[in-house]
Amino acid sequence: MRSDYLNANSNVSKGFEKLADMHLEIVDVTPTLAATTYTDKDLMWQPATISGAVASAGNASFLHSITMTQKIGADKNTDAIDLFFFGKNPTSVTGLGLADTDASIETTDSEQKMFLDSEFLGKVSLSEPTLMPSTGAASGAAYLTVTNIGLPLQATSSSTDVYFIGVMQQKATTNPLTYADGDLLFRFGIMRD
Repeated sequence: MRSDYLNANSNVSKGFEKLADMHLEIVDVTPTLAATTYTDKDLMWQPATISGAVASAGNASFLHSITMTQKIGADKNTDAIDLFFFGKNPTSVTGLGLADTDASIETTDSEQKMFLDSEFLGKVSLSEPTLMPSTGAASGAAYLTVTNIGLPLQATSSSTDVYFIGVMQQKATTNPLTYADGDLLFRFGIMRD
């Protein structure tokens, strides 16, 4: 009965064929962080590029997984970070603000317009990372993996890249977190053709 259904619905059949042809690509991105402290709602970096997120210009893919690792250091993140994804580089529009300022995401008309103009694709919230043991060579490092995300990524007609920003979601503002450039690495698992 399933084969009859697929034969009768060629679009569904083509969709399954397309998914079967996709493969997993791994893309590593180290965003440029200012060497400063970050508190709740701070924009942590200017838009970072996920190069080759789609196979050809204007194409689409699926974000399957994210692994975040942070370098060794005692004063690093133990709070959540929200990642916002865009099809168009948000630096080309106003309203984003600068690193280490309250991003106030989606609270004003200009910021909401920025999300629309930059072809906002979606948000993925990363919960508290797991800290490595407090002794030994990896003391202070942390990691986090999120799988089965399924977020569609769509590049513009002239690009194969998409972009993302990070916003700190700190539980307590009494203990600001200090970062330096290169402290965070994101490994994206992307299903693309």
